[in-house]
Amino acid sequence: MKTKMKNRAMLYHRRKDGAIKVWVCWVDGAWVHTKWGVLDGVMTHTKDLIKANRDGSAEQRAIDKYRDKVTRRMNKGYVARLEDVIGTVQSGKSFDFNKPLPKNFAPAKPHKEIDLKQAEEWDQRNLLYIQRKRDGLRHYVVTDDNGKISVYSSGKHNVTEHLKPLVERLQLEPRTVLDCELVVTEPGPEKKDGFLTVCGIARSLPDRAQQMIRLAQNMDAKVQLVVFDILWYKGRAIWKEAYEDRYELIGEVVDETQGTMVRMPNLKGQDLADAIEMVQKKHWEGLVLWRKDQSTMVQMNGSPDRRNCWKLKLVKEEDVIAVGFERGKGKNRNVVGKFKIALASTGTVFKPMGRCGTGLDDKTREEALRWKYPCVIQIEYDQKSEKGFRFPVFIRKRDDKKPIECRA
Repeated sequence: MKTKMKNRAMLYHRRKDGAIKVWVCWVDGAWVHTKWGVLDGVMTHTKDLIKANRDGSAEQRAIDKYRDKVTRRMNKGYVARLEDVIGTVQSGKSFDFNKPLPKNFAPAKPHKEIDLKQAEEWDQRNLLYIQRKRDGLRHYVVTDDNGKISVYSSGKHNVTEHLKPLVERLQLEPRTVLDCELVVTEPGPEKKDGFLTVCGIARSLPDRAQQMIRLAQNMDAKVQLVVFDILWYKGRAIWKEAYEDRYELIGEVVDETQGTMVRMPNLKGQDLADAIEMVQKKHWEGLVLWRKDQSTMVQMNGSPDRRNCWKLKLVKEEDVIAVGFERGKGKNRNVVGKFKIALASTGTVFKPMGRCGTGLDDKTREEALRWKYPCVIQIEYDQKSEKGFRFPVFIRKRDDKKPIECRA
């Protein structure tokens, strides 16, 4: 018998081109439906069938899934009433330094990639600042009219108490907003990023987070807010100015003698080729390239623009064993969603190395249903650890290679 439909939400959001997006989600029994599109335009519709498990019935888990989806949309700046949709996507004089950072606050993000030849040309013209890409979590430091400091996570949650050991002695000018990365630099000559420690701090309650910070510091690790941009200074929208000017201002604003807040260093004296060689030698995550002459953007629609800087990652490739697959969700529910990947350990024993579901086109997802497993596939990835690959992307199937050749 079909369950009566319940739990429905309709949310609105303004795109950067000015159009209004509509997002609708509802539960119908064990199905979670989602529709989205431009207001008064064509809507895309997908649905997910939720299954029961030890945590609850299919119907209850569908409701939980629905609530999670709605919460995530609202955290991105979607609103429940059409009349509450912001009139502009840019942030101007209306920014209130005395109120909590709004959920729709969206400073620009880096472009995900850059053409290397283009980057080399800009470097030759002295248009770039070159910085190490740190493996941390983005945060915002905001001061009110009286200079009181508040720290917010990338999800705009107030985490001032969590990071109290880092900011309790800091002094900043009133009505200032800094764009930072919470970073842990492990002791040792390689100065590796302690991303797991950063995640532990971010996911803990305030008292536990403070304890983790002090424990890391006692073990000679550096726990810091590394400032890479300044968006407002004394109430003035600095983000509208060139990055060269913004970067110099950071050096004047941030007192590095405290050690818990520093300016993101530029790789001075290094051209792009030398910086890339340094990434390879020190096993860094990559580089961030900033155009000195460009401004950035702060939008108030929950969707950040991409401008002023570019990520440059040195992609690694490896052949791995696809030991099986999981079916996907939504439109991919009847085809392969993710491969279960592994490496050969000893004999016929395979060491699990996570899953890979990115990079698959529709044809491959269909064909992979009929592949004989285990088989070998080639992936590209960001980083590799004992537990698996970070950001694996499927490239192709390797019929010319045997699984036993993919050693851990």
